[in-house]
Amino acid sequence: MTEQELQSLEERVGSILPQVYRALLLEFPPELRVANRLDYEDENGEPVMFATSDRELCDSLESLVALNFDDPENYQFSAKLEKWPDAFFIIGSNDSGGVWAINLNDDNAAVHFADQSTSIFDPETDGLEGYFEQEAPSVRNWADRLIAAHRS
Repeated sequence: MTEQELQSLEERVGSILPQVYRALLLEFPPELRVANRLDYEDENGEPVMFATSDRELCDSLESLVALNFDDPENYQFSAKLEKWPDAFFIIGSNDSGGVWAINLNDDNAAVHFADQSTSIFDPETDGLEGYFEQEAPSVRNWADRLIAAHRS
């Protein structure tokens, strides 16, 4: 992502992104852009592959805007439609209805996971720990774990 795209994203969000997340987007690990994971087989039985940057840790302005602002119901996560904490920003999704998000007010940008089963909780009354499961203490740590998984 370029600095200009990052500034455009921040304008859309209405907030400066945590510095650790900004740095990651500006210097995104290239190995996470390699389509090396099986998504499905097409009608001819040929494998259709995807990259980590297509799912767990998106790196494009278009995908981040789509996940957070453009018809989130198209991204298979009903909990995003109701009771979503304003400070949480989706950084990736899976094909089972789950999303990874960071709290924009957290300097470390800890990565949290929520899926459709957590939509029964209300973060305002049940607390964020009922709604989210922390996956990594920082977005950098999350990226490092994804890189290690990519290499294995």
